[in-house]
Amino acid sequence: MAIFQQIKMAYKTVSHGTVSMLERGFALF
Repeated sequence: MAIFQQIKMAYKTVSHGTVSMLERGFALF
């Protein structure tokens, strides 16, 4: 199930990046 592990890691990275982007956007306001 190494593929599942990779997908989970990729999803975590993407969701974390999205949260960081939202935080930066709110910081501008």
